[in-house]
Amino acid sequence: MFKGPSFSSIHEARANVQGFLDQTELEIRRAKGEQLIPEELMLEAMKHHPEKVKEVRADGLLEAVAPRLDAYLDNQGTPNPEFERLYATAQAINRGELQ
Repeated sequence: MFKGPSFSSIHEARANVQGFLDQTELEIRRAKGEQLIPEELMLEAMKHHPEKVKEVRADGLLEAVAPRLDAYLDNQGTPNPEFERLYATAQAINRGELQ
């Protein structure tokens, strides 16, 4: 069982309800043995190891959660949209825009 942060006001607590519910759902899924998607893994890494995430930057974070994902679909250099989406998410997490 995990405990969320304490809040200084009811308004602050209400504003954080969705994040707490999302974290609860994530913990339930993990306890059931379900595999997390790369975005969830990146957010978990940032939550538990922010200094390491900043150190490895978006490139390292993406490599850690999706090691087999290539930037290109073929040898002609066709961009992989899944890679681009996850890379943009990793950059946003690294900048602190997503938590």
